[in-house]
Amino acid sequence: MAQLSETLQADVVILGAGLGGLGAALTLAQGGARVVVLDARAPGEDGFSRGVGLALVGTEEHPHHLAGGLGLERAAEYVEFSRRSVVALGALGAVHPGPTLRIAFGEREEGDLVAGDALGETLGLDRSVWTQDQVAALLGGPAPGAARASKGDLHVDPAASLSALRQAAGAAGVVLRYNAAALAVEDGAEGVVVRAEGLSVRASLLVYAAGWGMVGLEPWLWDKLSPVRTRHMAAAALPGAPRLGATAQYGHLSFSAGADGALRWAGLRWATPHLEVGETDESAPTPAIDARLDAVHARSLAAFGPKVAAWSVIHTHTCDNLPLVGPLPGQPRRALCLGFRDQQGALALESGRALARGILGEDPALPSFLSPSRLV
Repeated sequence: MAQLSETLQADVVILGAGLGGLGAALTLAQGGARVVVLDARAPGEDGFSRGVGLALVGTEEHPHHLAGGLGLERAAEYVEFSRRSVVALGALGAVHPGPTLRIAFGEREEGDLVAGDALGETLGLDRSVWTQDQVAALLGGPAPGAARASKGDLHVDPAASLSALRQAAGAAGVVLRYNAAALAVEDGAEGVVVRAEGLSVRASLLVYAAGWGMVGLEPWLWDKLSPVRTRHMAAAALPGAPRLGATAQYGHLSFSAGADGALRWAGLRWATPHLEVGETDESAPTPAIDARLDAVHARSLAAFGPKVAAWSVIHTHTCDNLPLVGPLPGQPRRALCLGFRDQQGALALESGRALARGILGEDPALPSFLSPSRLV
């Protein structure tokens, strides 16, 4: 007997139940829209839930690098936008205690910390100095260098944060369907039709919010997005271990330990010649990266418990490393909310909320340079 197909009707269908997709869904539902969200995975299997949980105001970039790439005015706007996203994430709860630091690994990066201090006030960053001795005291062992803490930075329990957002969306009337990978997108007489196995959704508007997986559905994205694999590790919970979140090595290394003393650390994709760009297999071994991450644990994170698990996450980068948030050029029935790489905590939630405000006819309060039209 053929399997019957269920058809759902919505004003907006969103592909992807991460921070951006759910943030958009909740805001739309609160504004009176009927929203269906489809996700190819089960709850908690998204990249953010399996990540370190850092949410850094201005992202992991050193301030002068951010200003050098965007210009002072745009960099300040970007910092403020990220601050709103971090605040929204913190409002979900599950915030870990302890400082959130940018730690220098060596003299060169210490110089960049100092250079960034000069732009802190201009960009709206309230930064405090941590000496190498203070970092060593926190870690309970040798510290790689000095650090900076920016007011407002957070490290959260990522799975618990997203679970809270998922519950809020469901309570607002959002229809959530997991293990429902979109197989095709078609234009209908009055909107779009998204087809999944045993399910179709008819809606006036489609939002792509699932990163690299959207390339197969939308040809315009194929040369705009790149998959990048990031390796993660977890250590056993150790009572009395430090509580902190940190990024280092120019954002290529991040780690976090919450209330239970369990450490997560990730990154160092530079240990492979291709920097893990183009990788889509999360299960493939990464011996060179694992060796580097193990060495960091032995050298600087020995106050935490032994490694007990390792896994990989595929993040989505754009060709200019800025997210794509807004209408898809030339496609009035489609919009984008993706390309956050491993900075979902700093960017994704407010991006989804801003996109939803625009759909509802409100001021999105979104930096114009995040619009996908910049890549036309």
